[in-house]
Amino acid sequence: ILSHYESDNPGSKANLARILMEGRLGGSGKLVILPVDQGFEHGPARSFAPNPGGYDPHYHFKLAIEAGCNAYAAPLGFLEAGAANFAGEIPLILKLNNSDVLYESSDPCSAVTGSVGDALRLGCAAIGYTIYPGSALRNEMYENLRELAEEAKAVGLAVVVWSYPRGSGISKEGETAIDVVAYAAPLGFIEAGAAEFAGEIPLILKMNNHDVLHDEKDPLSAVTGSVKDALRLGCVAVGFTIYPGSSAAQIMYQQCREMILEAKAHGLVSVVWSYPRGSDISKAGETAVDVVAYAAQIAAQLGAHIIKVKPPTEHIEQAEAKKAYEKAGVPIGTLAERVRHVVQSAFDGRRVVIFSGGATKEDDEALFTEYRGIRDGGGFGSIIGRNSFQRPRDRALKFLDTVMKIYAGEVK
Repeated sequence: ILSHYESDNPGSKANLARILMEGRLGGSGKLVILPVDQGFEHGPARSFAPNPGGYDPHYHFKLAIEAGCNAYAAPLGFLEAGAANFAGEIPLILKLNNSDVLYESSDPCSAVTGSVGDALRLGCAAIGYTIYPGSALRNEMYENLRELAEEAKAVGLAVVVWSYPRGSGISKEGETAIDVVAYAAPLGFIEAGAAEFAGEIPLILKMNNHDVLHDEKDPLSAVTGSVKDALRLGCVAVGFTIYPGSSAAQIMYQQCREMILEAKAHGLVSVVWSYPRGSDISKAGETAVDVVAYAAQIAAQLGAHIIKVKPPTEHIEQAEAKKAYEKAGVPIGTLAERVRHVVQSAFDGRRVVIFSGGATKEDDEALFTEYRGIRDGGGFGSIIGRNSFQRPRDRALKFLDTVMKIYAGEVK
């Protein structure tokens, strides 16, 4: 099990081992953890009146120890009340955020009620944190978790995440739906393989991410990684998504600029996903040639080394831009012509512009035609996700081989 946590330092692995090796199930690879955060979350009477012994913080330490649990998790107050008396008898998990029910909200966001410093002071093996995918405030929680997890791992603590889908974007039934529960388990893909494949392929750490459990007309991705993470994992670049056209675009521009500044200071390359999207842009406008060209220009102006945009269509979204295109006679009739214009918009081709592969398509020839258009228009290439990894491995390799031959000019 420990070998799966390749990027973790010896400290966090040791604390994870403490939890795995404790109690009756120690060494079996199975876990039973006693969590007692209900006093804060539901109130004392609802939580402890059925068994009054539970009002005493020591009761729960004793219960977890005598039952042979792997660990005991609780908020700051409960752990402070017994950590010294039961030091070394059971691994502790400090719950760093909590929510009460005195003010019910359709979009929950727990308050941060503890710190990594508290966890170290109390001799904990791990920190715990709750996120609510589906809440309108989920981005705030994701960003808090990222910062706390980074701090915890740096000092050798394990990280436990309570991931509970809940919010105005999800029905009551949806909170436990199979697709939502599976989606709600965040995974550090690069962390899970960086050590095993070190040096075999350059890595780009995607620094912000967005889910669809609470969909907004004006998206804003949560910052879920840091430049420090990228350096720790041996990455050559960081990636960041901006949504020109969103009412939150200015926030993303500023976050992106700060990330690029820090990345460049450490010698890392910056890749910007520039996807027009928002309440002021139509669906057709998201890939309109004028809007995509504008998105490339914005990313270049923010300081990106590599810019990722969608293949542009012939549609022109902005009325004023349409006048300019017609007056200047800008050719946009073919994909190659539109790609050439987008590349021109990124400092006259002085910045690398690559094009997204988009949703999965069954027609490979249609995809190959698109890649030829990108190549012939002077595009620097494609970034192909779902059309690669959603195929069986042998088909994916064959598909990517053809794509590379197209860009290499080996096939027309």
